[in-house]
Amino acid sequence: DDEAVARLLAAEAAGGKVGPWDLRVLRSAAARRRGGSGARGWALALAFGDARREAEGLLAADLARSPSDPHALLGRATLLRLERKAAEAIAAARAIWDARPPIAIAASAAELIADEEASRARWEEAASWYRRAAIPMSPSTARCGYEGGRLLAEKLHRPEEARELFTEACKAQNPKACERIGERPRPRLFPRRRGP
Repeated sequence: DDEAVARLLAAEAAGGKVGPWDLRVLRSAAARRRGGSGARGWALALAFGDARREAEGLLAADLARSPSDPHALLGRATLLRLERKAAEAIAAARAIWDARPPIAIAASAAELIADEEASRARWEEAASWYRRAAIPMSPSTARCGYEGGRLLAEKLHRPEEARELFTEACKAQNPKACERIGERPRPRLFPRRRGP
């Protein structure tokens, strides 16, 4: 696990993508590691695409201990998406959203739903969920603002709404969104501090 976390952190630092859940899983695994509690095995398994087929058992053990753990529930929804069980993944993520979990978990669930709806060419639903995922606008949700704006502009032909999402994503440092509205990314007022 230690070597896996080190590789995930290296991929994050390089701006790379690992696994189906992109940087959200990386940040989740890294945050737990930096917090001292260690990365959960299922988060690492999902980040690496569940190559050893161990995520289901690890998630079942966590959910047996705490059936309402929003992190584990989101992990299960992600696993369903990884296994290409779109309807089940959307239902699981929707249940997480409806339970009103912490805002970061809610945004992750909304992003999962939006990505699935977009992959099924359900543009209206995808744009709606991307907007919800972008609500706590931050660098981790800026992608959702950009993707929602892109769908609104290109698929739904609603440029005013698209510009609104591009503007918010640009404020959260998404360079593609800034290009779409003809602006430059704004420097952070308070740069993020990095630990040792």
